[in-house]
Amino acid sequence: MDEFHSKWGFLQCVGAIDGSHIPIIGPNVNPVNYFNSKGYQSVILHAGIGGPHVLEIYVGWPGSVHDA
Repeated sequence: MDEFHSKWGFLQCVGAIDGSHIPIIGPNVNPVNYFNSKGYQSVILHAGIGGPHVLEIYVGWPGSVHDA
């Protein structure tokens, strides 16, 4: 918590999670599943950090899945 507070001013925070759409050339199987809300094909990248450490990275959900 001290590191998040000293660097970014976040009180009582021990980590952060975020997601992003990574553009891809769509697959031949079920290509419609990879179209996101912005209109292009993507997969979701999801990452979690705690202090200076990356705790989790996952890439692979189709772009039509909400990144939350």
